[in-house]
Amino acid sequence: MPVGPSELAVRRCRAPVERQIVDLLVGCLVLHGPQSRYLFLGRLAGWSGTSIDVPDLPIGRQWLLALVDLYGRSAAGLAHLPDAARDLGVDEETATALAALVARWEACAAAPHQQAPHQQAPHQQGPHQQATAAWVPADHAARSGPWPAATAAARPRVAAEGPLTEEEVAALTSAFADQTAAGQLLSDAGLRAERQPSWRVNTAEEFWVEVAALVRDGILPDGRARILTAAASRLPDHPVLARDPGDRAARSAD
Repeated sequence: MPVGPSELAVRRCRAPVERQIVDLLVGCLVLHGPQSRYLFLGRLAGWSGTSIDVPDLPIGRQWLLALVDLYGRSAAGLAHLPDAARDLGVDEETATALAALVARWEACAAAPHQQAPHQQAPHQQGPHQQATAAWVPADHAARSGPWPAATAAARPRVAAEGPLTEEEVAALTSAFADQTAAGQLLSDAGLRAERQPSWRVNTAEEFWVEVAALVRDGILPDGRARILTAAASRLPDHPVLARDPGDRAARSAD
């Protein structure tokens, strides 16, 4: 069914705000996993008086996008997202930031052309606004694993910008296919354990696809380079993960 210019303007105003809301929710560890989804939906239905069946998508970000989209299109809207999030234990700073985003989302209905949809969430800085100190891979001497200990001299820092490519996601899935190996790699790349995606997925590929989505959205400044450098330090002969940085950057630009 076609939409009028006014409704289209509202949707365009709300779309980037909805992405920021999802970004905020993705970073909330207490919302990951099937049981948390069930509880979150239940609390949201209780607060709003509206129960919506959200498809059980395998990747957390996709499920949250569906939830925000479906509730956003309903009469209930998104007003009670912060309340439901607080009920599940989301910290007050995040809940307050979520409430501010919801207020901006609602304001789009009144004045869609006067909103600033690309503004960052109140308590967050964009990846290009953060001061990034020089990064050196962590020392793995005390860790066990089927790879050599990573050192600063083991591999030059990968100069790769942008999101992880499909080829790199496939390589990471194959090389780091269990929770321990993947978690250690991400921790050493600078992504703290509490910010990593839940391992409650059907396959390792789903986990790494969600990691790629988080990196794309800026959860870790210079995230692609950090992850690939950490991987190359463990697997210096890997045909994808240890490829010459210049070659990798050239391929990703194609």
